[in-house]
Amino acid sequence: MYRKKIGIALCLMALASFLVPSMTSAVDSWYVCSVGYVGKNASGELKFRLTEVGGRFTSQICGIADATQANHYMAILLTAQVTTANVGVCTSTAIPVGGQSATVLVTCVYLQQ
Repeated sequence: MYRKKIGIALCLMALASFLVPSMTSAVDSWYVCSVGYVGKNASGELKFRLTEVGGRFTSQICGIADATQANHYMAILLTAQVTTANVGVCTSTAIPVGGQSATVLVTCVYLQQ
């Protein structure tokens, strides 16, 4: 009886190890975008507009999730805007086709080559 319970527990742990990584990887969404606008709002928060290169959304208003990274991300976004380079962005939630009316929080920004 004891071996049967151990076997069942091991099977459940093995099943959980396959399910948990697939659930966490579905959270972050990556997009390659052009930058239309970069600036700060009245309360000093960094805001920017992104258009996805593949046409999924246009002129989506975004903010950053970690305010301590504002200057770093602003430098990347301004460089991309001036040089017309694209940026890779990671969002904590997927942006629907056509965009969304609420501000999307970006967790990381990279300059694309």
